[in-house]
Amino acid sequence: MAFCPEDFCYGTPRPSMDLVETDEGKRAISNLTGADLTPSLVAYAQSFFHLHPDIDLVIGKDRSPSCGVKSAKVYDRDKNLLSTTQAGIMMEEAIKRGIEAIDAEAYLLAPLK
Repeated sequence: MAFCPEDFCYGTPRPSMDLVETDEGKRAISNLTGADLTPSLVAYAQSFFHLHPDIDLVIGKDRSPSCGVKSAKVYDRDKNLLSTTQAGIMMEEAIKRGIEAIDAEAYLLAPLK
């Protein structure tokens, strides 16, 4: 099942966002307005996984602040890069629920079982 939390929450096209480490933790911040977009992404993720309890694998979009699994970039408030190996907001919820999650590029490169 294909899904995109950013498209659902903000439509397409949409302004870009970055994950920013703040005093409140990692937040999805709009590059256009500086608004904290985290609450709507978290609400979508919680609702999505609640409505689809049988999901046992999620393949996320690499480097996405929402769907990156081990490839999302995190910045400080001054836009200095802190990490390139974090989970996005949606994938954090999947992982918290014990759902296996993998970045798409890693999935495509994985050997067949």
